[in-house]
Amino acid sequence: MPTLNSIVANNSAAKFAEVLPKLYAQENLEKQICFLKFFLPGTGFTWYIMEFDGEDTFFGYANLGDTQYAELGYSSLSELSGLQHGFCRVELDKQFVPAYLADCKKHEEDNSRPLTPVQSAEWVVLFTK
Repeated sequence: MPTLNSIVANNSAAKFAEVLPKLYAQENLEKQICFLKFFLPGTGFTWYIMEFDGEDTFFGYANLGDTQYAELGYSSLSELSGLQHGFCRVELDKQFVPAYLADCKKHEEDNSRPLTPVQSAEWVVLFTK
């Protein structure tokens, strides 16, 4: 899997702006959608990314190993790309497909619970705002 560091090094970070809604695009939606998932191997740390400012700031759901303290918040692309655990760096989960935030939270609490993919027709409107 590609590390976030390699994505940034290859100037692919601009692609995030193409595949993620802008910050605050989902704030008034009843069902919010996570579009990307990052994780740090060997730690249980995961970040479900919902929005991006186009430069360095993501908004999403972060679980840093304990679902009791997992929360919505902002993460920096530059900080995530610098995180390391042993020889492992933050990776982009290429198997992840867009899923509702509520499903992602439940999946974090119980990894055996499958994620239900969100159909593209349900989220394409976020990119027209």
